[in-house]
Amino acid sequence: SIGYQIIAELYDVSENWLKDAKELKNLIIEGITFSKLTMQEIFVKEYQPHGVSVITILTESHCHVHTWPEFKYLSLDIFVCEKPEKANTEPTTPSQLKKCTLN
Repeated sequence: SIGYQIIAELYDVSENWLKDAKELKNLIIEGITFSKLTMQEIFVKEYQPHGVSVITILTESHCHVHTWPEFKYLSLDIFVCEKPEKANTEPTTPSQLKKCTLN
């Protein structure tokens, strides 16, 4: 296969967290680093009155996050042009698992 894609829709996420562009950006960078992927560029767009998009260009492809705080909703799209085994995608300690919690 050419690669793999992860698409997730997350509901009932903390509205305040979904408005925090800096925290979202930091979480994306941590996830990319943890997964041993290579970030080329990252773009953050804050919308008024609310909402954030974080677009990350990876050497391996892309990671996009879009939020709708008013609906407590986050959309995630990751595409990686590698074999799934290349990326370490599962948290392995309680502290890593906690970092994945969005509420």
